[in-house]
This record gives sequence, structure tokens and C-alpha cells, in this order.
Amino acid sequence: MPESSPLVSVIMPTHNRPEFLQQAVESVLAQTYENLELIIIDDGSSPPAQLNIDDPRIRWLRHEQGKGAAAARNAGMRAAQGEFLAFLDDDDQYFPNKLSLLVDYLQTHPSVELVFARVEYHYGNGQSECHANGYHTWFENFLYLNTIHTNSNLFRRSVFEKVQFDERIRKYDDMQFFLAASLCCEIAYVPDVVAIWNMDNRPDQLTHSGHYCRNYYNFRLVCENFEHTIDTRFILRHRFYARLLVYAVLCVKPWNALRIGLKWLGFGRLPRA
Repeated sequence: MPESSPLVSVIMPTHNRPEFLQQAVESVLAQTYENLELIIIDDGSSPPAQLNIDDPRIRWLRHEQGKGAAAARNAGMRAAQGEFLAFLDDDDQYFPNKLSLLVDYLQTHPSVELVFARVEYHYGNGQSECHANGYHTWFENFLYLNTIHTNSNLFRRSVFEKVQFDERIRKYDDMQFFLAASLCCEIAYVPDVVAIWNMDNRPDQLTHSGHYCRNYYNFRLVCENFEHTIDTRFILRHRFYARLLVYAVLCVKPWNALRIGLKWLGFGRLPRA
């Protein structure tokens, strides 16, 4: 491997998904960019996660009790030895050129700390599509409730020195991380498609549409993280607090919904539970 090929650490939390993990891992090991380590954090799987793969680039960490994806990703970043870091969910896949493309971008744009690209959405009915997205400013990223997909990015170690996952958040932790990064890091976007996001609405997926109370509690924590920033612009209050209000109503929390409605109008504070 040439000296100009820095080590990349790919961080993959997993929890009770043996039927998907192997394919996700194979997509990392099949990268055209070979100077990588894959850190798999087994977040309390029962039985413990295992693979039918023997590759010295794989490193294992294990939480005996599940702590959530946010804590697992933080543990992976702390353990990472690479100059560049990336994430992959355990039920998704990289395309083979993902790392080579984004490593090349960071190497040729030294002021950029994080670069991201596009993902291909795969649905349970066999259909797939790829949405256009982009990035210009932190404000745009907040306006769209984060456009940076977890599987689509590569970033310098300096990002982890500035931003970590809020381990209280069990859903929308990726939103919290990348919104925080957009406030303090130089970010760039390339229009290439680099990964697959499986969106089949399985009950074990955090994106499953029926988890209304989990949506409420976790999105409230996102709003709490960025309350000062959100409150500076009416359009951001509308984007964040209107969504939180819907979740509070669906979770049957009428008093909290009332307080969120007032917050949306610029009065009071967020409910704390």
C-alpha cells in the first residue's frame, strides 16, 4: 500500500442482526481501497455476533449490555486507529468505490473535514431510488433536518475531537451528530452514489414508522441539543418544533404538546420529558 494511502477506520455497530451482518462486512472488505480496519461493535447481541470471515482487518469490541448505536459508535471512534473514519450500519452495504472516492476527495481538499455523497434507497417491495441532495451551509442542513447519511460520509479524526454522539439518544443520533458537525466543521458534498440504505420498514429498524413515543423522546433530545440554534430563526422553530409537536400528539402527551406549541411561537422552554 503506498504511503499516500492513509488508514481508514470503518465503524459498524451491530445488535442481533446475524442475517444481515455478513453482507455488510463483505461490502467493506471488498472496497477497492484496501488500507482499512473494520471495527465491529457488538452491542449486547444474544448470542454474541460472529462471522464466517477470517480477515486481519476486522477488529471486535463488545458491550455485554446493549448501550445503543450512539454509544457503540463513540466506542468505535475512540478505538479507531485510522486517519479517516467512516460508518456503516449492519444491515446496509457500501458500493466498492466508496472509500477510494472519498479518500481521494479529502486528500485533494485539505481544508475539508467531512465529505459525504449519496445513498441508494432499497425498499422491501424490490424497488429502489436515489434522491438528490446537497450541502451549502449549516443553516441548510438544519432546514432539512440533516442531509448527511450515516453510510455516505468520510471524515478526518479532527471531527471526532469536536463532535461525539449524545448517548442518551437511541434514534436520530445520526441527525444529532451531523447537525453538530455542520456547526463546527468544513463539510463538502459530491454527487456520487456510494452506499445502499435498506428501507424495508422492519420492526427492528430505528426508522420503523410505528414507534411514535420513541420518536418523541429522541427527537426532543435532538431539539434540546440545538435549542439555542433553533430559536434564532423562525423557520427552524417551525421545522423542528412542528415535527416534535406531531410526535407529542401521536404519543398522547397533550400538556407537552401545548408547551411545544408555545415554544414554536417563541414562548417558554421545551418540556424535559
